[in-house]
Amino acid sequence: MEAMCENFLYRIHEVFQKSWMHQIAKLPDPTAMSRNVNLSLEYIIQYDFKQELLALKIEMDVLQSSISGIMLSMVYYRKNVLISNYQV
Repeated sequence: MEAMCENFLYRIHEVFQKSWMHQIAKLPDPTAMSRNVNLSLEYIIQYDFKQELLALKIEMDVLQSSISGIMLSMVYYRKNVLISNYQV
């Protein structure tokens, strides 16, 4: 029974190893071939990094809007301080 389990596990190991080696070998292929999208280096760069850049852009927009709100408050208080200084 142990020998059969060892053989089974070894065979699964070989199949998985061949499968991921095949996937790695396909990385230099073009992204699209006859309406199929392949996992390629081009795909990873174009689509995966686009998602990260989009997330960063959204974060930057949120930061910019909060900074704009702070700046408006600062301008308002600065005007009030200047007005109060002239009234003395």
